[in-house]
Amino acid sequence: MPDDRSADPSRRQFFRVFSRQTVAGAGTLMGTVNELRQSSATAAQQLLGIGEPLGEPIEDDARPASISVDAAFRSPYRFTGSALLILDQRGLPGVATVLECRTADETARALRAGVAGGGPVLGQIAAYAIVLAVMAVGDRPAASRRAAVRAAASSLGAARFTQRSIRYAIERMQAAEARLADDLASIDHVEALRAEAESIALDAAVDHGRLGAAGAEALSGAKQVLVHGDGGAMAGGLVGTSFAVINALKAAGAPVHAWITEVGPTMEGARVGAWQLAANDVEHTVVADTAVGWLLGARHVDAVLLRADWLCSNTDIAAPVGSLGVATLARDAAVPVYACAPASVIDDSCPDAASIPVELRAPVDGPPGRRLDPAADVVPARLISSVITAD
Repeated sequence: MPDDRSADPSRRQFFRVFSRQTVAGAGTLMGTVNELRQSSATAAQQLLGIGEPLGEPIEDDARPASISVDAAFRSPYRFTGSALLILDQRGLPGVATVLECRTADETARALRAGVAGGGPVLGQIAAYAIVLAVMAVGDRPAASRRAAVRAAASSLGAARFTQRSIRYAIERMQAAEARLADDLASIDHVEALRAEAESIALDAAVDHGRLGAAGAEALSGAKQVLVHGDGGAMAGGLVGTSFAVINALKAAGAPVHAWITEVGPTMEGARVGAWQLAANDVEHTVVADTAVGWLLGARHVDAVLLRADWLCSNTDIAAPVGSLGVATLARDAAVPVYACAPASVIDDSCPDAASIPVELRAPVDGPPGRRLDPAADVVPARLISSVITAD
């Protein structure tokens, strides 16, 4: 965890105020962003990546280029109009590197490698990657554009296929492309698809803000909350999901303390999650995944928050690996389990967990084949006390 004494106070203030405003009222979201950009330019640059210089272009068949940046808290991605800059979360919090992706295939490789972690943010990144795919075909006929979108959708969908948010974004982008009539040459197809990608990102921010407010109401009175999986802005985009609930509780004056699991093998909780909680001045303690049973028995915990990455119609969920064990232990300890499910992960066409694809990722370290690393757990509906959504 970074030393808070070295943190930039303007950055911390920006993040705290932004979190309070977004969970307080989704209708003021864009006004809040504009106001904070004007009143705290330095902090806005650090969080949102405004005004950063671009790197040199890279060849289409090259691996994403690495652009070193300082370790300030910032947005997990940024679309520049010609490239996607993705914050490589694998080195956080000690090392912050931005990968520059100029094609959909480069973006898919970055997602497959775990550069952007997990969660709803992956769908937003995928949407902008499809814009890159359409840009690559230029003014070619409509058939070429459709083919480019299909190829990008296939590549991105296969990159992290237990993340419902990617499929959600692909479906929206494909629908937007289909609405572009072939005979309307005056329509700028790139700009139209970019507008759809921006709408996906903005809809997510509003949805997550509302989810946070709804969650705070559901957990009213909770002071000790166990969180499994990164539920902050790094996983959500501009606003987190499970962390939005905690931020809303804190904004309401509740003396909330977060217990956050390490979430092996990527350690996203100990590295990325704890880093974000510290940035928002949330009191927290990291606990080993294997110590959850001890925690629930030795300390009073009011609720457990899980980040849902896929929600089936029967309320089975796919969630960060380790969620099943946490939910089972919580049920045995009579601690309610809440699944935080933004709109992008809700799949009414998926009847139950048997329909959720299984993803095995490459080992984090060591030679391939030595260890089995599932990317997600399935948590059955019987272990979930309630699903928190924006509605």
